[in-house]
Amino acid sequence: MRIHSGFMRTTVVVTAACPAPPYAALDIDGNGQVDALTDGVLTLRYLLGLRGDALVAGATGNCAAAYGGD
Repeated sequence: MRIHSGFMRTTVVVTAACPAPPYAALDIDGNGQVDALTDGVLTLRYLLGLRGDALVAGATGNCAAAYGGD
């Protein structure tokens, strides 16, 4: 197949209407804020091997996403 010599390759980038901020992956409890006293504690507890209720007990911030206790 021959492409016309005037052909110009373009790239289309599709983004979400409201892209998440780059630090959104650090919002562990899902409350919309990155906070060392909630997200940091959850991360440390997880890395130390805590799971389930022991992981989240007293460490989630206001408006945290629902947790099912898995």
